[in-house]
Amino acid sequence: MLKSIGVFERYRSYDHNLVEQAYGRTRGDRLARIQKGLDEIENKLKATRGVMNVQTSDTLMQLIADIRTEVTEVVERIEEPLLVAAAVGLSYMIPSHEALRDLDTINAILQRVVTGMPQGQPKTELQKAWRLTARTRELVTNLAKVFRRGKFKQVRLDNIARQSYDLVKERIDEASIECKLSLASIEVKGSERLLTTFIMNLIDNSVYWLGSIEPEKREIRIIVGTSEENRKALIVSDSGPGLQDDIEFLAQPFISNKPNGMGLGLYIAGEIALAHGGRLRDFSKSGLKGLLKGASIGMTFPRQIEEGEKE
Repeated sequence: MLKSIGVFERYRSYDHNLVEQAYGRTRGDRLARIQKGLDEIENKLKATRGVMNVQTSDTLMQLIADIRTEVTEVVERIEEPLLVAAAVGLSYMIPSHEALRDLDTINAILQRVVTGMPQGQPKTELQKAWRLTARTRELVTNLAKVFRRGKFKQVRLDNIARQSYDLVKERIDEASIECKLSLASIEVKGSERLLTTFIMNLIDNSVYWLGSIEPEKREIRIIVGTSEENRKALIVSDSGPGLQDDIEFLAQPFISNKPNGMGLGLYIAGEIALAHGGRLRDFSKSGLKGLLKGASIGMTFPRQIEEGEKE
């Protein structure tokens, strides 16, 4: 019953999206109408030249009320899912701080014990525990970076991709997935925190859908390179069943083909792409070399004008 309701809701949302586009109610159209309203207010104010009659005043008040309604709708549509994601981040940060403190204490104890022990099996085992503690601390530290407030600056996209893979490597291995990295040395202007979140969301999506095929066929490729338009690109490609719907539809909030999915992963990825001046893309039919036959989702970055180059 619940599955049937989920399928109905998915198609209802799809139809709703088509109606919105047909009647000019997509986000871009909403923002365009807001700008048009602001322009009308400006023109009305210029026309009065300091003399405001009742009719003009009423017209301006109505325009302001209409714009306020549109802004509220846009903000609620964008902000609500991100507030949910932010709550998850806050819930994570508190225990991660405590975990790091405890890991430091355990690491110090193991170091003291190992240093004073004679050679033998017990010391070897404790040394392994010491190394595992150090590795765990590194993972928690890197994951904490995802939820910290970040600034846009020049970052190495290949380094971020490698770090993101390290965060989920054990999960990928446990799922019997072969993961290959194809990382060109590329620098972009962006947020390390947001780009890490972007990659991890796409990897998480791939891991889930790869669970539906035979273990020996499961593969993920994390690609940093250039698109067919010669733009810098970041792509996560997999050998799974591929996308069942258009990426524009799947990137809407609370839309998911997973039975228990929240429908936020691709939405957040899309918003991160927009924040970097790009867009979420389905590369599966792009013809780029190195892509697998399943889903290939990623983003492209705007071209940066080099010094001495004309726009």
